[in-house]
Amino acid sequence: GGSNEDGEQVFSDDGSDGSIDEDEAAADDSFDDEAVEREEEERLLKLLAAGKASEPLKQSLAVYWTHGAILQVPQQRDPDPNHIDGIFCRREKGKWKGVGFPGEAMRKFQFGVEVERKGKRLARERNRLGRQIRREIKRSLGKINPTKIRTLLDRAAIVKGSRLALDCHTAELFLTRHLEKDKYARWVQRSVRGLFGRIKAKRRAGMMRAAYFHRIDFERLVAQASVSVVAEALTVGVHRATRHLIRPVRCSARELDGQRVVVSVFSLEHHDYVHHSTPVGREDEGS
Repeated sequence: GGSNEDGEQVFSDDGSDGSIDEDEAAADDSFDDEAVEREEEERLLKLLAAGKASEPLKQSLAVYWTHGAILQVPQQRDPDPNHIDGIFCRREKGKWKGVGFPGEAMRKFQFGVEVERKGKRLARERNRLGRQIRREIKRSLGKINPTKIRTLLDRAAIVKGSRLALDCHTAELFLTRHLEKDKYARWVQRSVRGLFGRIKAKRRAGMMRAAYFHRIDFERLVAQASVSVVAEALTVGVHRATRHLIRPVRCSARELDGQRVVVSVFSLEHHDYVHHSTPVGREDEGS
């Protein structure tokens, strides 16, 4: 064991001697004055933050033992620079450094748990994407949504997976065939629509042509009928006007100069019509 200033042998609690390593002492002595002053300022600031400054010296009890003999000696030592009154332990510095932080084994265990959790989550995501892809490619031709299938394939490319890669390959082949079928179907639709459109246009053109010729025939018949109708109307009109003109306005039997005569009065209205004059009895009405 090590010895103190009086030559006594000193042991630590774990059975090792209390001597100071020469390398450590040399390293401590190699600190420059600036680092020491900085450490002192930090210590004083932390002591002031705790609201109470520590005593310059700290009473402690040194225990020496050897071969069953124990010696307890009260000593005055410098206070621990990392200790702050009111704080039980400081995990970032001092003898309690590292307490409460996970060690290497705990970090490995936590890493394993996190990897397992992520793996299960990815497995569930792969299964879900695989089910959705298989459900989409089983739909009928009219209900297939290529945009949704492409979105699922893009998400599956990020998640990855052996079974999911097989589903993605199957979906890619299915999507390629579907796009080819859709292209040919559109071509057939255009051809059929063009055929029906031409048939309908030809039929409509024939109907318009027939209507045109029917209109010409109708107008020709109207022109032919109008000749006879106008002639008949003129004949009937002339006869009616003639009967109206030769019919006397007033007819009566009178005795004139001792003789019985028939007095007939005829209208000269046709004279007024011909010469554009107003009858005598209608002048007041016209004014």
